[in-house]
Amino acid sequence: MGVAGFALAGTAISTWFKIDPGAISPIVTVLLILIGSSVAGIEIGSPSTVIGLLLICGVSEIIGVFTGLPFGRYEYTDQWWPTVQLADRHFYPLLLPFSWLMIVGGAYGVARTRFTAWQSVPVCAAIAMLIDMPMERAMTWTFAYWRWIEPGPIFGAPIANSIGWFLVSIVAGSLIAWKDIRSEWKASSPTVLGIFCLFVGLTGFIHSFEWAWVMLVILSASMLVYGRNHSAKSS
Repeated sequence: MGVAGFALAGTAISTWFKIDPGAISPIVTVLLILIGSSVAGIEIGSPSTVIGLLLICGVSEIIGVFTGLPFGRYEYTDQWWPTVQLADRHFYPLLLPFSWLMIVGGAYGVARTRFTAWQSVPVCAAIAMLIDMPMERAMTWTFAYWRWIEPGPIFGAPIANSIGWFLVSIVAGSLIAWKDIRSEWKASSPTVLGIFCLFVGLTGFIHSFEWAWVMLVILSASMLVYGRNHSAKSS
């Protein structure tokens, strides 16, 4: 919450007063994603599962950049630091697999507190897909991390992107469920993911009004309330 609050205040000041944040902005972004993915990874509890999830999601993005499958045609910019350059001048953000871990892990955490491990898989995929929908507008417009070569109707993204997110999240969620034998899932990852979504949504509002930000704030509020209620029940 502290890092997200600092990032939001910095965004507001740099935007309204036209101040260049310099290296602070990418450093704070790294902290936000690494904290969120660390919480999700600790809750998953299996290092091999976390590594497998990072590989599955990371490789799916590489395939997507080069082939357009399964998300549609898009390309990353050099704005999401740290970024490496692949063949054919394609950029690849190194934090990308960790953002997947944060979102899928948090979505699985929401589902797992109400459903069994395998029942949670499609619920996790649906939640991750819903979060990505408005997030697309923020990442392509507010942060300019990537651009759609073939835009679509879902906040600028094609329908294939939502389908791709659902399918990859199904695979990633199945990997988590495969070794998930706990009778009770005590999750903090929904709260952390909710904070991240709130940060992205409020950052969008600083620049202009978009319905994507409204959806992000609603999703964030749902996860924060859910996480608080679940924590109270667990205690």
